Amino acid sequence: MKEIKINKINKNEKNWLIGLFLADGTKYKDLRTYRVSFYLNSVKDLEILKRLESILKKLGIRYNIQIKKRNTTEVRTACKKFFDFMPNKYEIYKINFNNADSFIAGFLDGDGYISYKKNCIGFSQTVVKWIGPFISNYLRSRDIKPWVNKIYRNCFYFQASLKKVKEKTNIINFMAKSNIIAKVAQFG
Repeated sequence: MKEIKINKINKNEKNWLIGLFLADGTKYKDLRTYRVSFYLNSVKDLEILKRLESILKKLGIRYNIQIKKRNTTEVRTACKKFFDFMPNKYEIYKINFNNADSFIAGFLDGDGYISYKKNCIGFSQTVVKWIGPFISNYLRSRDIKPWVNKIYRNCFYFQASLKKVKEKTNIINFMAKSNIIAKVAQFG
């Protein structure tokens, strides 16, 4: 079994990767293969794709990229060690508030948005039920009061003040810059 080079990525890259996986990734095992896949927007998520590729290369993981229907890019690996490294979406991933900014940035790069027009940052939460309360508690620990915007089709939408998030955290600094611009245009 091929080893992955965890020591080649820093803590922020690791946390961002796991946040992105929990937002836009999946892992599954078929008869003989352990697969991890990330699903990105082929048009809007180019910087995220570049960052993901860079991290996978540092880890020494081979991957394939396929363009799917509806502007979806799938980045797929077949590595048991990487499969084991990625958390289970249905179990709480232990992350310390001191290292949460890059983790939350990865999650927001997958399922979040920034609106300068509304001065807010937001995200949706569906499968990974513990992330909404985790991010909400983290923001509250930084004196940022998030609010639940709406519940629609069993999906919770959270928002918080963009100004306060910028002032009191480094989340925005860890997000993919082109993704921020694309999502501002989409949701702004």
